[in-house]
Amino acid sequence: MKKSVLKSVIAVIVFVFASVNFCSASDFAYKTETANGLVMTKYVYKVEGENLLQQYRKYSFSYDANKRVVSKTVEQWNEDTQKWEKQQTYAYTYNDNACSITLTTFKDNKEISKDVCVNSIPNQQAQRNTLAAK
Repeated sequence: MKKSVLKSVIAVIVFVFASVNFCSASDFAYKTETANGLVMTKYVYKVEGENLLQQYRKYSFSYDANKRVVSKTVEQWNEDTQKWEKQQTYAYTYNDNACSITLTTFKDNKEISKDVCVNSIPNQQAQRNTLAAK
């Protein structure tokens, strides 16, 4: 069951990263920082000219003891202030049969909205028991 939850979370993360790539792959460069086999930070740079990389977006992740993502922060580079500005945070909460995701959106580093989504995770043992009974 934990593998199913992890697969679901990974699928969500892959989808989010894929949605960032709205331009061709050559328009962006990526740098990933890992620790113990887990992605901790991912930087996205705009490629300008042949040798210039412009900071664009930063994704930061934290994990629980089961190596499940518990938070993700999306930050955008502000050219004027030369600082990262928080755009979104995702908080993941797990229990036996659901994963709750809280999305918080920011503008000018101030919270402007918060949405919660609860995804049910099928109980694999119950499914196995049902199939075995047939």
